[in-house]
Amino acid sequence: MASPPHYYTPRGDANIPIPMRDGTALRADVYRPDAGGRWPVLLMRFVMEPNDEVEELGDYFAQHGYAFVYNDVRGCARSGGEFFPMVDEAWGENQDGYDTVEWAGNQPWSNGHVGLIGTSYGAFNQYTTAPTRPPSLKACMPFYGSNIRETVFPNGLYRLEEHRGWALWMALNCLENQVAPEHQARVRARLQAAQEDHDSWIWHLPVTEYPPLEGISPWHFEHLQHGTDLEWWARTDARTKFDAIDVPMLHVAGWYDLYLSGTLEHFVGLVEHGRTERC
Repeated sequence: MASPPHYYTPRGDANIPIPMRDGTALRADVYRPDAGGRWPVLLMRFVMEPNDEVEELGDYFAQHGYAFVYNDVRGCARSGGEFFPMVDEAWGENQDGYDTVEWAGNQPWSNGHVGLIGTSYGAFNQYTTAPTRPPSLKACMPFYGSNIRETVFPNGLYRLEEHRGWALWMALNCLENQVAPEHQARVRARLQAAQEDHDSWIWHLPVTEYPPLEGISPWHFEHLQHGTDLEWWARTDARTKFDAIDVPMLHVAGWYDLYLSGTLEHFVGLVEHGRTERC
């Protein structure tokens, strides 16, 4: 039996800083074949530190002839900056998706062809990156994706449990970037206590107040302030940018998934309004 191909693990390519256009450094791990040369890149951008599942993906793709890059998005896990859902991922002043794709496409181990993959937030940011058209981006594969407004206000109705639960989880995940070191233990304890008492906090009124997040996660409260302001949400809504997207996508959804309608809207929108036949 032939021995399996050798590949690099992130031990030699771990926690690499990727410079964004505003000087913020986002962190990434790279897995790639140990055979020299240049390889197509699969890029996953997500809100958590890499775990065993990420390592398994990296090993798998490296053994099958791809470089795999796992990137912590702005303000999350090991990356610098402030987290605000999708704002820095899209076509605004900062374009982290564009900059990360182009970084991956121009590395000495890359052949210049980058594909985006990922689930949930890692699918959302594919939809916001595609309209910026980074030259190295050749394909996207969003699993269970949508846009932030339809996650928080589907059909104009507030999805309270999803929004509060996710905001609490993200606050814990982004704590080191949001809170001064001397206060982190106290704030972490407060957030963990709220997480353990999640069912009680769901009933807290008014909905515009959520004491566990006071002083942190300002985006949670801004979402509530702009529920009906479609212009405010449009800055991160790829449904307003279908005519700018020219990259082919494979959309994956579940019939009972939380983001089914969003996935279908993006698929149909690109079929009807995409920039080229190719997409």
